[in-house]
Amino acid sequence: IKKFEFNRYPDPMAKGACGAFAELFGINSDYITAGNGSDELISMLLGAFLQKGDKIMTFSPDFTMYSFYSGLFELENSVYIKDEDFNVDINEVIKRLNTENIKLVIFSNPCNPTAVGIERNDIIKLLDNTQVITVIDEAYMDFWNQSVLDLIEEYENLIILKTCSKAFGLASLRCGFAISGKKMTDHIRNAKSPYNVNGLTQIIVKAILSKKEFIANAVNEVKESAN
Repeated sequence: IKKFEFNRYPDPMAKGACGAFAELFGINSDYITAGNGSDELISMLLGAFLQKGDKIMTFSPDFTMYSFYSGLFELENSVYIKDEDFNVDINEVIKRLNTENIKLVIFSNPCNPTAVGIERNDIIKLLDNTQVITVIDEAYMDFWNQSVLDLIEEYENLIILKTCSKAFGLASLRCGFAISGKKMTDHIRNAKSPYNVNGLTQIIVKAILSKKEFIANAVNEVKESAN
């Protein structure tokens, strides 16, 4: 921090933070776009890939910002209502995605606020049977084991959102990541503003995410506290 140059603009690609995230999760940093929290990334994705009147699918209950931004961009929101146990019938979701002219589906997994998740096999089934842009917000996936982060190169329409606000405890820094294949990543990077993640945030995120043992211990402590 002592050597931080406050008179310089931050790295527009946030290479240090993205590199630390890539190292932590074992993925290629070329497929990562940093954002000013997942909120900015959600807004960016809807604004970049959809036009007024396009139809998206969200789930209910789920993170309310998906619906908020869909309204902001004047999108038509086809809401899938979960059952009384907050579960999702993936076959019904696939059917609706393929018959309702939906351009994008977005949901959290595991769900915020219910904590009920969709298993990896069902996510793969969805990806295998639709061509819809599929945005999966894995904000709480550090506490579960059903991530599909490893599939970003296999499915061109897949975008994974990750955040520093939950398991890493860095909510006030406002840093999130969108992870996708090369073609989709190029589109996302072209759509973002140049200096969307400030320099101090980049330095701190890089420092924290580089401490693998510390993060692993913190995640385990949270898991144990829930038992």
